[in-house]
Amino acid sequence: MGRAERTAYVNDCVFKRFSHSRQPRPRLLAGRGQNSLKDWDPARSEALSTRDPENVKRILREKDEALALATELCEKARRIGAGLTKKAKKHLTGCMDAYLLYVRGFRTWPRL
Repeated sequence: MGRAERTAYVNDCVFKRFSHSRQPRPRLLAGRGQNSLKDWDPARSEALSTRDPENVKRILREKDEALALATELCEKARRIGAGLTKKAKKHLTGCMDAYLLYVRGFRTWPRL
């Protein structure tokens, strides 16, 4: 699973319909996550369940992995220098900083 999937998906389910953090509270904890996976694979109907402690651990681990991958990507972006103007590098690192905030937000929600 890639960086974006670990961020905006939860246990292979689309967690947020539009992958942005508009809602102040996590739908997962309220039991209202968007589990579209169950439509394709009924065996995955409990993919967003918070009743199973192991599933909760798996979800939290997935968000930790997303943050680690995003942090690594941002560090690589900061090291890029050859061929970029100062303005381009500033723009790139600014975008990566915003991405890191986005990932941190998705990591924080299940822990509220």
